[in-house]
Amino acid sequence: MKLFLVKKYSNLNKYIGWIIRFVTRGQYMHVGIYHEGQRTDNPDSIVYEAQAPANRVVKNKISRYNSNTTIDVFEIKLTTEQNNAILRFLNNKVGSKYDFKGCLSFIGRFFRQDPIKYFCSEYVCDAFGSVGIFLVNKESGKVSPSELAKSSKLVLIEKDIKL
Repeated sequence: MKLFLVKKYSNLNKYIGWIIRFVTRGQYMHVGIYHEGQRTDNPDSIVYEAQAPANRVVKNKISRYNSNTTIDVFEIKLTTEQNNAILRFLNNKVGSKYDFKGCLSFIGRFFRQDPIKYFCSEYVCDAFGSVGIFLVNKESGKVSPSELAKSSKLVLIEKDIKL
């Protein structure tokens, strides 16, 4: 299974991305998942992500990103059973609401995560956590995309890919 971490957008999202990177003190602004057999150079590849503009967890084609989007791709080796269980989790959460308050918890402790809503890195952490794989040693609602990139369980396989 692969994770893509977004470094750069080119439209209005670039400003939101800059704020995310500034607040989380990292180089990444977003994270999503695509599974084996899906490729960044195939515009029909399916990605799972919690998306603020859509206000929900979505399943999209990677082609929704414009050509000025830059990503790094990380991989994690899974058993077939783990892969299938994570895909079930991802599909079951499609349509869940976006956790705006959870995102705000990065700038103030008085904001709390909603346990039935997700922001991008929380969605990814919980997907892997559903099969007992904890990518980082902290609560999923406290993890930024940049912190995921530092996980010892992930291997960087592609760098600075333009979609």
